[in-house]
Amino acid sequence: MVEGAEYLDWIGMLPANVQAAVLAQMTPLSLPAGAFLYERGSPSQGIFRINKGTVRLFFLTASGRELVLKRFHATESVGEVATVEGRHHELFAEAVTDCELSVLSFEKLAALREQYPAVNSALLVVMTRVARNALNFIEEIAVFSLEARVASRLRWLASCADARGEEV
Repeated sequence: MVEGAEYLDWIGMLPANVQAAVLAQMTPLSLPAGAFLYERGSPSQGIFRINKGTVRLFFLTASGRELVLKRFHATESVGEVATVEGRHHELFAEAVTDCELSVLSFEKLAALREQYPAVNSALLVVMTRVARNALNFIEEIAVFSLEARVASRLRWLASCADARGEEV
């Protein structure tokens, strides 16, 4: 069963001076609800940190069927996997609400990773959490009964809300 919240704020894991250096390298971006941050197959434009609003990460089939993996909120970020790899995105990311974001390009991230080893450590923690969450999700769909899948997802959603300080 999935346990614990997956609150993905790698920048918040950094020491204050490194946080400030990372944030100083980010470019502001505003997106209206319904706009895509990126689509499957598109090249990485960087890591998107959510300052205000909600973003959803999902798969979309050719027939229009969706599988939402997660909703991201303020201080969380999306796009790390493609940006760290310097490759294209495997998922879709869409602004659910009007969003205020900050973007960290591949080039700026690479320079920060070289200058501050703590950036690599924080990214490693987030990548590990993403991988663990994906494995748990695969286990849920492949092994659990429908009732157990629903219960597990509800616990996970409540845990995520609790980690953000929201009432459950």
